[in-house]
This record gives sequence, structure tokens and C-alpha cells, in this order.
Amino acid sequence: MQSLTVASIIAFAAAVQAGPLAVKRAEIVCNVAPSGPATAKITAISQPAAATAEACQKLCEADTSCQAFAFGLPQSGTTPLCMLYSVPAAQIPADANANLKVFEKACTGVPTTPPAPTDSQDQTKKSNVCGVAPSGPAAATAVSPILTRKDIAAQTECLALCKSTAGCKAVEFGKASADEPDQCLLFSVPASQLPAPTSGQTLIVFDASC
Repeated sequence: MQSLTVASIIAFAAAVQAGPLAVKRAEIVCNVAPSGPATAKITAISQPAAATAEACQKLCEADTSCQAFAFGLPQSGTTPLCMLYSVPAAQIPADANANLKVFEKACTGVPTTPPAPTDSQDQTKKSNVCGVAPSGPAAATAVSPILTRKDIAAQTECLALCKSTAGCKAVEFGKASADEPDQCLLFSVPASQLPAPTSGQTLIVFDASC
């Protein structure tokens, strides 16, 4: 009985000593396509403007609720998307946009140069206006939105709303003036007909088919 007790104590001590070594450290997810479950109801907490992945990372670092971010070009267009998330990168849902990559806040070696558009993106851009500043004629200032929302934090969510709204052909997303919050505006005309922004506006337009 005594020898059994001693053996048990030795085995327990060995297990305790080995315990910390047996715990596998979670891998840091950096610069890979999002692969979280598409059914997860996870959305970006914000979508600030950033020209590079490094700039997007700095915005994530400045937000205490941000754990990870997604960065890349839209499926068509040349304005990069920077989306901040309050969950680890591994939980960010998979996306049809193959240009998006996800990063943990702690990633190193994050790309410091703007992403270059692919040939397929250039071809799509010829038919759709996606992710650029509006450049329609000044006469189009009379065009009024069919819906305005100020509770939508990301361009992707604004575009998704357009796709699910009857009669919507294009959206504008951004600030209508420097001291206003981002807003999502839905229009019944193509993005090419939306007037160029005025001073203080930071609007980006998308056709519904983007």
C-alpha cells in the first residue's frame, strides 16, 4: 500500500510538472483567408479607411475592443477594405471575396504597401463602379436617396442592405460632412450618376452588383 501511494505521488508530480508543457499555445493567424463558419453572426465593429494592412493594424491597436482585422481590396474597385473585429481572426467568417486576408492584432510583418488590383478586378470595374469616390455630373445633385441609415458601420453591410432592398441600384457610404458620422445612402440610380463629393465629404460608391 505504501509503495502504491509513493508511486501515485510520483506520477501526480510528473503530471503537474508536464502540464504546462502539454498545453499547446494557440497559433496566431496572420495574412490568411478568413475561414470561420459562414453561419456565425459576426460583423465588423467598424470599417475605417486604411491604405495598407499595416495602417489597418494600427487602427485595430488603437481600439481596445479590436482583437483582429480583415484587409484587402473589394472584389472590384481600388479602395482597400479595413474591417475591425472584436473576435480572434480564426472566428471571422469565410468571405466570397478572395482578396480579403485576416490578421490578429499581434501579427508581425504585416504588409506595408497598398494591395495591387488583379486583372479580373480591372475587367469587372469596366462594368461596375465599386469602392471609389462618386464622379457623376454636378447636375445629378438633385438625385435623392431612397433610404438613409446612420446605424450601419461598414461598407459591406451598406451594400448588403442595397442588395436586399427593392429598387436599390447603388449606395454611398461615408461622411456627408466632416463633423457627421458615417452614413449609408441607397439610390435608385447607378453609381455612375451620383455627383462628385464636395469639400468635407468622404463618400464611397458601389453599384448594387459589386
